[in-house]
Amino acid sequence: MKKAIVRPLPEEHESKYEVYVPAKLSTSGEKVRKRFKLKKEANAYADELNIKIEGDAVAPLGHEYHIVTAKYQSKLTAVQFEQALALMVEQIDQNNITLAELFERYVEMQQRRHKRGQIRDRRFEDIQKQTKKLKEWLGNPLVRSITEEMIEEFIDERLDAGASKRTVFNYGATLRHVFKWGLTKGYLTINPMKNVTLPSKKSEVKIMTPSGLETLLEHSTHFPRVYIMFGTFGGLRSSEINVTSWEDVNLDENHVFVPGKKNVHAERIVELTPPLRAYCELMLNSDNPPEGLLMDINDSTFRNHLNKMYEAAGGLRIPQNALRHSYASHHLVAYKDPTLTATEMGHTSPTTTFAFYRRAVKKTQALFYWNIRWVPAEGEDLMAMAV
Repeated sequence: MKKAIVRPLPEEHESKYEVYVPAKLSTSGEKVRKRFKLKKEANAYADELNIKIEGDAVAPLGHEYHIVTAKYQSKLTAVQFEQALALMVEQIDQNNITLAELFERYVEMQQRRHKRGQIRDRRFEDIQKQTKKLKEWLGNPLVRSITEEMIEEFIDERLDAGASKRTVFNYGATLRHVFKWGLTKGYLTINPMKNVTLPSKKSEVKIMTPSGLETLLEHSTHFPRVYIMFGTFGGLRSSEINVTSWEDVNLDENHVFVPGKKNVHAERIVELTPPLRAYCELMLNSDNPPEGLLMDINDSTFRNHLNKMYEAAGGLRIPQNALRHSYASHHLVAYKDPTLTATEMGHTSPTTTFAFYRRAVKKTQALFYWNIRWVPAEGEDLMAMAV
């Protein structure tokens, strides 16, 4: 029912209509009585008053809303403006999906990327596992109800439960990617992780000892052995080993060419150190020399081979990035040339090498390290795929 009333006046009045608003309903707090000769004018004025009264009753508009409204008031009537806002609210409500639905759609998108070769097997498997665990830990709220405080509590709960900082960082990074993607798709209006600080992913840097390397090589099969040799004695990153081919190994020039990969590393040439050269000579001069990629194997199968090697080696494992760390630490001691080590590692300056890879390695240990040679057992298949 309208609060401003248009009522006819007795015939003796010059004006024929009156707009009346009681003091308790008026925006000014005073009774309103205004007379008009035309009913059309009275109705228009009554509508104007009712809009003000209704707006004041609902909530006062903030300054920024006034500015936005002013931009469109000449193009839209009040009814059209309300209809447009109602439609937008309806669309927003329809996009307010659950966290499980958001994860499902994100995984579907990543599956397409995986199918098109944009992400590797291992990364896609990690995304599937991580989103499944995140749903288990966070429950299934509507995504727009998730707040920064909820994420902060989740991070603290995982750390209190004994998860490592690196693990929590990895799950948090995946969650941040999911929310960022959801924001671009309109499922979120804000990213609840925008101001959340994840735990430091830096962990203690560990290196392999010569005896540990010899034990692993003794129990290795072909692909884990390739991974160890090129990482430990060539300083190649895992991502670099995955894109390097046997054809990139040049025994005549005593180097391996490492192809560049956009946004990961630049191409470079790495010298074949004595252990790596001896291994490459053994492989490439054999009756059945390998061809194609060094690591022509999918990620899940490779991890199975690694786990079998670890089991056969009595539980000895390769810590995170330990092969490249081992190469740098022992190279610095043996070659006594930080600039050379930095160049071989693909660093722009020795400063980076010292900051991240310098470790306390004795000269005697470095001597043992660079004298490691893998020698197959008599009759052993050089490219054996099973323990």
